[in-house]
Amino acid sequence: MPASKTIKVVDIFAGPGGLGEGFSSFEVERGKARHRPFQIAVSAEMNPKAHETLLLRAFFRRFGSASDVPEEYYEIVRGQRNREDLSSELKKEWKEAGKEALLLELGPETDRLHKEIRTRVSLDEPWILIGGPPCQAYSLAGRSQEQGQEGLCA
Repeated sequence: MPASKTIKVVDIFAGPGGLGEGFSSFEVERGKARHRPFQIAVSAEMNPKAHETLLLRAFFRRFGSASDVPEEYYEIVRGQRNREDLSSELKKEWKEAGKEALLLELGPETDRLHKEIRTRVSLDEPWILIGGPPCQAYSLAGRSQEQGQEGLCA
């Protein structure tokens, strides 16, 4: 793979974005050059709290390296600033992050997800689909269906 090749990633059941974070932070080294071959194109999560983290990480990645991240990001994380208070330049970055990190539920909103994928991913190029559905031990649905049973998930 050429050093400049970027592969888009679609992350479903994204939670707060751990799988996507792993892909997007992976680097390859060719001589003295470093390249991140994976770029999150779309991530989808239905839980509003997990989505907030997903959105913040998408915003963070807009700045390339940690040294380029503006102080306003850290103020949002610390609860000292609302995202509505961002400067106009950063509002553009926040809007882009919102196009990447989607709050939606697969099933009723699957058409919306398909539309976003078609908008952000060229199906003529290689791309990756990742997802992290929860183990039954952590899933509320799994617990409600299997009450009284122990040791379902090691």
